Amino acid sequence: MSKFFGDKFELESSIGSGSFGQIYFTRNTKTGEVLASKVEKVGKRRVKSQLRREAKIYRMLTGSGII
Repeated sequence: MSKFFGDKFELESSIGSGSFGQIYFTRNTKTGEVLASKVEKVGKRRVKSQLRREAKIYRMLTGSGII
């Protein structure tokens, strides 16, 4: 299973899943760096994304010494 996002990231294989999304081993096609990406399906109804909330929290914690 390979899916590409733009010309930079390739989702290589599933690591796991939960109630808010699926996690994949991801490769940066420019640098070869391997990382993990969390992806969530977008439904027909416009509901606030759980990933957007998570990203906001991670940005707030960055530099706080907590993570």
